[in-house]
Amino acid sequence: MGTAKFITRAMAILGGLAAVSIVLLLEFPFVGGLTGILTTYLVMALLPAIVEEPFKQIGILIVAAKQPRWFTSKWDGVVAGALAGASFGIVEGIFYIISYGVSIGWLRILATCMHVGASAAGGLGMYYASKREYKATFGWLGLGMVIHFLWNFIAISIGVLLSPS
Repeated sequence: MGTAKFITRAMAILGGLAAVSIVLLLEFPFVGGLTGILTTYLVMALLPAIVEEPFKQIGILIVAAKQPRWFTSKWDGVVAGALAGASFGIVEGIFYIISYGVSIGWLRILATCMHVGASAAGGLGMYYASKREYKATFGWLGLGMVIHFLWNFIAISIGVLLSPS
């Protein structure tokens, strides 16, 4: 692997890791005192999708802006995005397992897969950012947000249906 690809992928991983801290600061104030099902869906399904997906792309966006020639194919963006999602998902999963126990480990594995897929779409958007094609950039990043929202929405819905009333 060449230096450009190594640095791009390292920046993607570091961006995913940094995003965890940023996201915790941005999302945490909204979690306490949730009342009502609509508020729960907005805060727990929509907010993370809107906040997490762009922040996971920070490292890749820096490379796209500073070294756009390093993106030689769309695959470079997809791989970088997937790495950002994996690093974010793994760290987020560790936080959840510490907070709620190992019994949710299997769910965190699935959630990490969602982060990889959603961020891969966003990473493709960062490829387009490197080419200054911003309509495609926001389209692919938006698709990542939709994937993330749908995951959260379905997970919350299952939790609501299975929880004792």
